[in-house]
Amino acid sequence: MMETSFEFMCRGCGQIHRGLAGWHFEAPLQALAIPQTDLEARVALTEDDCVIDEREFYLKGLLELPIHGVADRFVLA
Repeated sequence: MMETSFEFMCRGCGQIHRGLAGWHFEAPLQALAIPQTDLEARVALTEDDCVIDEREFYLKGLLELPIHGVADRFVLA
């Protein structure tokens, strides 16, 4: 089976990239509900985890989904 080649224009850099785009989330949705004025005091955010109010703990994961007929995987991080 022929593999499909994907190209897309990146909104961040304006360049055209080959392969599947991935999705990356900076912080869990729960952190977005906290008012901007309280973020620094209530949220500890690193590249690997997020702690809200010292009682909610989130770890960043990586989910790779295969796509039939395509060598690249769709990535959620």
